[in-house]
Amino acid sequence: TIKVDKESKAVIKIIDNNGALMSMQQSNLIKGKNLVHIDMNTMAAGTYQVIASWNNGQKQKQVTIVKL
Repeated sequence: TIKVDKESKAVIKIIDNNGALMSMQQSNLIKGKNLVHIDMNTMAAGTYQVIASWNNGQKQKQVTIVKL
């Protein structure tokens, strides 16, 4: 989830273990908590970094996901 104080656009990037950009999407965020769906069905098993940035890049959240 992404919690924001005001409406904003988020850019969500998925980076593989080699540092390659696998996917990038934009999402409109509303004030409060936001749940963003990320489709990883076409990606191979492995470890990925999901990086979300919003407020014109001033805020960022990063998580590691392991796809089996």
